[in-house]
Amino acid sequence: MNYKILLIDPESSVTEFFHSILPAHLYTIKSVSNQSALEKKVHKWQPDLIIVGNASDNSLELLTTLSTNPATASIFLAMIVEQACREKEAEAFDKGADAFWIKPLPKQATLKRTEALLKRKTRLTSLEELQIGEILISKDAFTVKRSTQIIDLTQMEVSILWFLATHPNQVFSRQEIATYLSSDKTTTDNRSIDVHILSLRQKIGAEYIVTRRKRGYLFKL
Repeated sequence: MNYKILLIDPESSVTEFFHSILPAHLYTIKSVSNQSALEKKVHKWQPDLIIVGNASDNSLELLTTLSTNPATASIFLAMIVEQACREKEAEAFDKGADAFWIKPLPKQATLKRTEALLKRKTRLTSLEELQIGEILISKDAFTVKRSTQIIDLTQMEVSILWFLATHPNQVFSRQEIATYLSSDKTTTDNRSIDVHILSLRQKIGAEYIVTRRKRGYLFKL
């Protein structure tokens, strides 16, 4: 498998470092110099991993944007910082980072960290079942098992439930849910989201999918 890595690297030094340690037949590496170029590139190229090369306030907010946008939420995010910014680690994870690496980067350790991160993404991408409490969601079988009861869902319902359940306690608007559905090759409009949500609540229990007035819906743990 060939993994795609996109870096924000104004000076190209981090890009050169990753080119030097990652085998070219396993990794395709591209870089951009600023966040505006990143936003254009990420939607067109859909990388597996984005590496942010600094811990500025703008970079931290970028983590939030990428991790909460349904179109980019499945992309893994790593941040690389200088020693002076190591106190930003907790904030980076709160903003959505999956990894936080501090310079200087040891070559062998960075290679292994990158491999482990992308292997974890592969396992999550290939996941077909999700267990949350007494709820077992089978994405490909279009079913939910609650305790011993098997509940049949439509393709639309299981897609919405899967999206919400893999981002628990996070509010998504109708538009954000519709955007995810379009990326999952399922089409709908904003108005029909409410109908599908109502059906889901009737089938699996209203306590799992909560309405936040004027904001959207969340899967509650």
